[in-house]
Amino acid sequence: MKKLPEVRIIRSSAHHRQMLADWLNEWRIDRALRQDEAEISLLAKRSALLYETGAVREGQIRLFHPFTDVTAANLRYLAVLRKGDKGGWLTAPFSRFDTPAVPGELKTGRNVHALRTLCVWNARALPLATLVRSWIVDRLTPRQVAHALAIHAFLAEGKVLSASLLRRTGPPLVHPLDPRFEYLDEERAWFSAMSTIQALDKPSDASGRAFDGTRQTLPLAAEERAEYGTSRTRPGKHRPGDKNPRKSK
Repeated sequence: MKKLPEVRIIRSSAHHRQMLADWLNEWRIDRALRQDEAEISLLAKRSALLYETGAVREGQIRLFHPFTDVTAANLRYLAVLRKGDKGGWLTAPFSRFDTPAVPGELKTGRNVHALRTLCVWNARALPLATLVRSWIVDRLTPRQVAHALAIHAFLAEGKVLSASLLRRTGPPLVHPLDPRFEYLDEERAWFSAMSTIQALDKPSDASGRAFDGTRQTLPLAAEERAEYGTSRTRPGKHRPGDKNPRKSK
């Protein structure tokens, strides 16, 4: 009688089992709250907004402007990790879940829900034309950037991770029917598409301000302007930093 092959059982730690249970709970809630596809499409087709993009720098956290179905339906953030070799920037998106799903996702330790988990496994180079269609909302610390790049090297080059950093990543994938495979496919698809999208807005000047092509400027809340139905202007309020504040008569 032939000897049966040895069956290896991969045992996960109690920490990773709890992490997986937490992630699966978030996944079920996400499935239940999915918006209708038609509604998402309508959101994505609205006019482009005025936005300040600023120069791209390492460590920035950016919020995508709603110019695709995915970015219109959800707030999607990314981290700029470093300058790429071919003119783009190596970037990694943040997960829509609190809990890391797989070993390539890092728990950042940040308090804001949308910035708690960074999907380093999904990192890729994005062209400047795509990155300028986003707002700068925050910055990673140099230590957080270093941790993300260490995980990127772990995934791409097989470099060893410290035990403390490994503990902040998600549990391993084992079962072929694990719903995390579906999650990975979804995340890979939308962020891969972003790497090929060209900006539709044209920068107006070196200030990094982009427009929708219909108006050159938008009034600020404190500017003087005519009251509704009259030709008189009303005084604006003094803004911090004004050298010559306006005085009301």
